[in-house]
Amino acid sequence: MFYDYNKCINKNCLFNFIVGERGNGKTYGYKKIALENYFKRKEKFCYIRRTDTELSKAAKTFFEDVGKEYPGYEFKTRTGKDGTFFYIKHGEKEPLELIGFGVSVNVGTKDKSVSYDGVTTICFDEFMGVKYLKDEVNSFLNLYETIARLKDIPVYFLSNAMSVSNPYFDYFEVRLPYGKKRYTVSKDQLIYLEICYSEEYRKVKSETRFGKLIKDTDYGHHAIENEFFLDTSSFIKKKNGSAKPILNIAFNSKTYGLWFDRRSGECTLSDDLGSNVPEAAITDEDHKPNRFYVKRGRKIAWLNLMINAYEAGFLYFENQRVKRIGAEILRIIR
Repeated sequence: MFYDYNKCINKNCLFNFIVGERGNGKTYGYKKIALENYFKRKEKFCYIRRTDTELSKAAKTFFEDVGKEYPGYEFKTRTGKDGTFFYIKHGEKEPLELIGFGVSVNVGTKDKSVSYDGVTTICFDEFMGVKYLKDEVNSFLNLYETIARLKDIPVYFLSNAMSVSNPYFDYFEVRLPYGKKRYTVSKDQLIYLEICYSEEYRKVKSETRFGKLIKDTDYGHHAIENEFFLDTSSFIKKKNGSAKPILNIAFNSKTYGLWFDRRSGECTLSDDLGSNVPEAAITDEDHKPNRFYVKRGRKIAWLNLMINAYEAGFLYFENQRVKRIGAEILRIIR
């Protein structure tokens, strides 16, 4: 009924994205793998969260559930200025043994002298979110390289279904499985993506009192049926044929086109760029020659038009990814 890692592990990919129903055992299953690796081969693990606040909360209760399966052992977590560390102890007179590390993407490795030797698996829990760090994927990749040190250590990216458009899927060009297929493997055999499906788990959960309460709601579709919570079709629309480009916007090392249709009054943000139009940068990192730098969108006519269109309900986006990017741009310029 709960998530089984066997299929994923057998594919032997480096980065493994597992998107599943809430409470289907993704994180618990990884903890079991980490502990069994330690008992069998004294291997260590690394547990990653987006922020140090998330990591601190998760670390406090990390062993509360899975520890019950190992009654002869004592588990401890220590968090300090030098990082987060997981330990195990067998018997009162036995010393504590280090079995794992906790690291956050926003802080990275606090103590550069810490050795991650012995780490054979990495888990990035709740990798999907509502908000992401600035340049998060590159921060994660830098962290991975610090831990792996030229070794091919598999990473298990775990999350509930939040949005198909997220920085990790965009960066690695991850696409959902086609049709009824539940998993996909990249052509180079480096990336595995699985959209979990357990008929038994969904049935059991839907028959709980809470399951009955949220049945046929947006949250129920997300929590039980594993539908992407943030993805809606509202304001997703291809630009009209009569739309003309008015501005290109550089953001996070990519550029997007802002189009305006005088007939309908609609603005559309698109991957399609306009030719012979001004180009704006809204962050220091994207500011380059021949791009004007914008701190406040209201001061620039084209961006003010975008803001007004958004507030009036006439700003559209050509796909979910561009919609997410558009929301980030609006947070900066409004």
